Parts: sequence; structure tokens; C-alpha cells
Amino acid sequence: MNLEKMRVTARIRLLVALALIGLIVLCAASLLRLHSGMMEDRKLQTRNLVENSLGVIQHFHKLSQEGAMSESDARKAAVETLRSMRYDKTNYLFMVNQNH
Repeated sequence: MNLEKMRVTARIRLLVALALIGLIVLCAASLLRLHSGMMEDRKLQTRNLVENSLGVIQHFHKLSQEGAMSESDARKAAVETLRSMRYDKTNYLFMVNQNH
């Protein structure tokens, strides 16, 4: 394919096609970076929520160990505290108790 022998319209179409391909590649790369950044943010948010929840559980466990409240009361208080925790205004935390 010799560019000198091509018509001007064919050259322009080739230039436009190459520009579009480049734009599509750039958009795809940007979307992939955006997706990976959003996933990392979501993982960090989830990790923070789990760490906060673990802190709540440890707090009420400590209170029950010190005798400030009974174990059942501490468990109920921890569950109620965790039940009220939300993130992103609509998402919530759930827990699974494998012992009961």
C-alpha cells in the first residue's frame, strides 16, 4: 500500500480510522484503570468496615470479661450496634454465627 498513489479521500479515511482506533484504545485503557481503582477503593472500604466491626465486638467482649455486663447482654449490645452500622447510606453489614 503506497500512500502516494492513494487518493486524498482514502488518505483522510485512513487517518480518521487510525485516530478512532487510537481513541478507542485510550478509552479502554482509561476504563480499565478506573475499574481497578474503584475495586481497590471498595476493598479498602470493606476492610475498614470489618476492622470497625471487630473493634465493636472486642469492646463488648472486654466489657463482659471485666464483669461490667453479662456475656449475653454484651452479645446483644454488640449485635444491636453492628445492626445499626451502615456504609454508603444503603449498604449494611451482615454476620454469620457458626456457633449457634
